[in-house]
Amino acid sequence: MEGGCLATVVVEVRRVEAAEVEEMWSFGGRKAPQRGLWHAIDHLRGRGLASAFGSQADTVFVEWQKLLKPFGLEHF
Repeated sequence: MEGGCLATVVVEVRRVEAAEVEEMWSFGGRKAPQRGLWHAIDHLRGRGLASAFGSQADTVFVEWQKLLKPFGLEHF
């Protein structure tokens, strides 16, 4: 690749016993449109597992749940 660098990304997925799940909302000075952040943290390793940012719609939450399935997290 000319003029740039080619990086290798290694992704490691491990099942976890339990995770802390947080939901945060921002109104940005007005009630609509609200934006939310869902975040899951593995307490044993102190690492973030998955995050999703978007509207308060169920579709964003469902996509975030799909990101967490490989870690063995299915109950929220």
